[in-house]
Amino acid sequence: MDKHDIRIIFNSGAEVSLLCDNFKITERGNSLHSYEVSGGIGDFPIYMNLSEVAAIIQKRPLPEEAKPEEVKKTPEVLKAEWIESQLSRKEYDKYIRMLNEDGDTDQPDYETWRKEVEQDVFEDAEDMFNKGKAGGL
Repeated sequence: MDKHDIRIIFNSGAEVSLLCDNFKITERGNSLHSYEVSGGIGDFPIYMNLSEVAAIIQKRPLPEEAKPEEVKKTPEVLKAEWIESQLSRKEYDKYIRMLNEDGDTDQPDYETWRKEVEQDVFEDAEDMFNKGKAGGL
């Protein structure tokens, strides 16, 4: 028997996930009154303040016809993604942290830095992708 995959989201934003054979809720009026869990595996709540529950979601697998087709990325797309990752703000922030650690106060803004390193990144990408080392090629 397939397990139910249930997510309980609280008003605070906290979440609890559980796998179980059966999950049943009882409502009174417009609010939750009680719940029952059976056949649970792993950690699951013994007690919940139901007045704090914002949502209960049962995850279900998508039917086969609704599943997106896996797209195989071309080498050009992989190369472009790699280049963009190397020129990202995250890489720039790493560079600035490194300069700060070295006590360097002459720090370029993002656009200046990107222009300075762009040619090196393009050359690295050419080398890596022509040799089939990047992106699982």
